[in-house]
Amino acid sequence: MAGKKFSFTLQKLLKLREFEEERARIELGRAVSEVERINAELRENAGKRHESGVMRDGSGASAAFSPVDMDRLFSIEKYISRLDRERDKLLEDLTAAELVAGQKREVYVEAAKKLKIIQNLKEKKQEIWHKEYIDSQAEETDDIINSR
Repeated sequence: MAGKKFSFTLQKLLKLREFEEERARIELGRAVSEVERINAELRENAGKRHESGVMRDGSGASAAFSPVDMDRLFSIEKYISRLDRERDKLLEDLTAAELVAGQKREVYVEAAKKLKIIQNLKEKKQEIWHKEYIDSQAEETDDIINSR
């Protein structure tokens, strides 16, 4: 056993599991990135909505509106309405993206478990091989010493 190197019979399966885990991790990262992108758009939308509300409330300070003020107020209202529709669509998109991210997370966790099982098996086999190797080295040394 002196020259025999460690060989793991399930090495191909280990490589496959590593590949699957890596792919699942990347897909989870993409899904989480999509959730974050939508959240960023929602924050931006909320900021624009807030600014528009401030502009609208600032316009209504005078009791008598001129036609220009009314046109401006109407434009602001249309803009706020559009922002509200965008927000509603983003919330729908966020719900769908979070669902996908949850599914990708489950796939990743399962792939990581499967990989860990094979890695643990390899470590145990390697420990056994190493102990046997050390024992055989000691046995060979004893044989050499006893043969003199």
